[in-house]
Amino acid sequence: MSVTFSPDIWDIVEKHCKNGNLKEIKKICKGYYNNKMMAMACKFGSRDIMLWLHNNAQSMEPYRNYEQAFRHAAQYHNNESCKWLLDVDPKLKINVFFRQLIYIAESGNIELIIMILS
Repeated sequence: MSVTFSPDIWDIVEKHCKNGNLKEIKKICKGYYNNKMMAMACKFGSRDIMLWLHNNAQSMEPYRNYEQAFRHAAQYHNNESCKWLLDVDPKLKINVFFRQLIYIAESGNIELIIMILS
């Protein structure tokens, strides 16, 4: 189930994603999931949180959530998160290819462009 959090809660979620604090993220989620959470985890490369959300958030719509997460990871040049997202959702590579390639090129992340094209 998806839920909307207040801006104060998002500040806390962002802090815990940045620090990789999975225990606190689990407390905040309480069985709920919001699309932005995976994006924050990918932005900061919080692998434990990414994996937990991927494996436990039953309400996720993978394409939609992973596309947003991919955008955030690419924007912050977090290539490891981008690679993980492409590995766990092969459709993502096809679906985001043209839109994201332009965005990534504009951000100057040439290494990620090469990874996507290979």
